[in-house]
Amino acid sequence: MIDFVPASVKLAIGIGICILIGLGGSWVYNKIYDRGYEAASIKFKAEEAKMIKANQAAIASAEKDLREDIAKLSIDKEKLENESARLDVEADQDRAAHSCGIKRSGVRRLNAIR
Repeated sequence: MIDFVPASVKLAIGIGICILIGLGGSWVYNKIYDRGYEAASIKFKAEEAKMIKANQAAIASAEKDLREDIAKLSIDKEKLENESARLDVEADQDRAAHSCGIKRSGVRRLNAIR
């Protein structure tokens, strides 16, 4: 039966089959590619959300540490101001404050500054 089919028809059928195979292969490739892209996109979005959450946690932790450091520095500053005021009062009460040289009480006050 195939012997009776003209060569031009056989060629047209062969070209048609090749075109169908090419289109089918292209369609399958694109479907696989699209699925892979979607899977990668979902994975990337999940990782991005995880990074955003980790960044927010790190920022919150850093802000908490910063607030604690500020509170500690404020307390230390207040202590230093109180100590400075106390030393100023002691220096004002020292009778030998205006004499030449440093007396024992002056040395004690200077050592307290360290």
